[in-house]
Amino acid sequence: MLSFRIHFSQSQNHLLLAFSSYAIFFFLFEHFLGQPLSQNYKLVLFESFIFALLGYMMNFSTAFLKSWAILFLLYESPLLVLSQNPQNTLFPRDAVLASGLVLFGYGGSLLLESLAEHTSFKKMVTCISRFLFLFAVVFPLPTLLYLLISGGKALSSDIMLTLFQTNEEEALAYIKSLPSASLCGSLLLFSLLGLLGYDLIKLRQKALLKKNPIFPFKLIVFLTLCLIIFPIKAKSYSFFVAMKETKEILADYRHYKKSCNERLNRLEQLEGLSLSSKAKGLYVLVIGESATRDHMESYGYKRHTTPFLESFKKDPGTLLFSKAFSNHTHTVPVLTYALSQKNQYNNTPLQKAYSLIEVAKKAGYETYWISNQRKYGAWDTPTSEIAGTADHQVFINGRAGKGVASTYYDKALLDHIPVIDSSHPTLIVIHVMGSHASYEDRYPKGETYFSGGEDYIDAYDNTILYTDQFLKQLCEKVKKMQDFRGLVYFSDHGEDCRKGIGHNATQYEPIMTHIPFIVHLSPASRKERPLLWQVLQSHKDCWWTNDLLYNFMVTLLGIENAPESESSLDIASPNYDLPFEKARTLHGKKKLDP
Repeated sequence: MLSFRIHFSQSQNHLLLAFSSYAIFFFLFEHFLGQPLSQNYKLVLFESFIFALLGYMMNFSTAFLKSWAILFLLYESPLLVLSQNPQNTLFPRDAVLASGLVLFGYGGSLLLESLAEHTSFKKMVTCISRFLFLFAVVFPLPTLLYLLISGGKALSSDIMLTLFQTNEEEALAYIKSLPSASLCGSLLLFSLLGLLGYDLIKLRQKALLKKNPIFPFKLIVFLTLCLIIFPIKAKSYSFFVAMKETKEILADYRHYKKSCNERLNRLEQLEGLSLSSKAKGLYVLVIGESATRDHMESYGYKRHTTPFLESFKKDPGTLLFSKAFSNHTHTVPVLTYALSQKNQYNNTPLQKAYSLIEVAKKAGYETYWISNQRKYGAWDTPTSEIAGTADHQVFINGRAGKGVASTYYDKALLDHIPVIDSSHPTLIVIHVMGSHASYEDRYPKGETYFSGGEDYIDAYDNTILYTDQFLKQLCEKVKKMQDFRGLVYFSDHGEDCRKGIGHNATQYEPIMTHIPFIVHLSPASRKERPLLWQVLQSHKDCWWTNDLLYNFMVTLLGIENAPESESSLDIASPNYDLPFEKARTLHGKKKLDP
């Protein structure tokens, strides 16, 4: 009896010591992350209790403590190192939750393995146990790997969506653009995991609980706490949040595609949709890729990257808008808004938002979509759906998923521009590769004009120059066509080539949203629509985000009585009103930073 009391007293002391040690450790961990100690105290205390209870159930064996030390080395210490980066978006709460998820998986695995000895469903329980062990070791890896690659950024839905929408060529380009240190760190992590994984498997066997009469009670307490309470807390883990947001956005994309017929039926029932006789003719819309105006001579850049645009802006029919920004930093989110009725400032559901192509066709335009980008495959997006509704479609790079595409330079698109020899209303949309990484793949090696500086910047500036040459040849071609009325050029988003981080939303820099927006109207168009030209001239220095392109294009194309028109968000309207305080990017999540 005395021996039992002594043992029970010692166990209580061990429980208290384990609880206190774990809590103190994580409070200090959060302190180093710059988080107030009181921020996550409930979660830390709960997790400390689970750790202490699990240790008690395993008699605080050396094997258990050693295995937990290995897991900490793998998942917690890198978070502490990455947290020192002042630009990181790492959430201290994530560190606590990641630790708890590993604790839940590893501890649950040990307990179920022991339970297998007391049940007739041994194989099934053992299988579940080993799955939990795999979960404990592998689950935090995606977050940690991305933290290493991005330099301390949290994995977000933007990045997950980009992964879904990226073909193999873009993936290889992204890997080539990564800093060597990030790649080496990732390889080191995998090597470390491989070396320690074997130790964890051996330690797992040693740490299994000894049979004792009160084991079922311990098991019930632990699993109840872990399976009910902790998963509820884990909902706020950034990885789970990102997965949930990604799932919702993909569902919206699928719904948008399925709702196409519904939108077309509603358009058929519209009365009064018409086309102004003064606007009829040929219009060309050029969608740039990853081009920032901060590297354009025509916008004040030091290098002669845009000699054509520099002279073109002196044309009496050309306007360069000085305060144009992208609505996001990734192509699909940008174009989903730019080419549809949906924008950051209205409440229109995406699936009910008419596209520019749909409205233009209904108004009587013959539509063309000519692209050097690749169509997305298994994960078709609203952008590919919008392109797919054009009367004529040309994708010179084929469709994603059908092998590795050859490299086509944007000038190859010029051979596919139709010769319009009638006055029938026509809209040609051209989507270029522009300055998409890898930069050196976007122009012929024989047309390398900038060198001697930093490699990334030289290569990027060469892409801007090549796009400038493409625009020159395109303008020369379309201006000769009958009833040419206007050309519009804008970029989907900008690029941060100076830091080598591209346009990753989790590493947001203002330059990623600084885009060119250029409008050219023919003499005939300016003569027949003087008010439109006057309004555009008066608004060339106004704040504008490219999710408002749809509103502008509907007016430019002369489409009258368009459904749910928003004149206050139409830069071609006298009523346009977007003050700097209201302007947003990242789909409304961030204010503009000029």
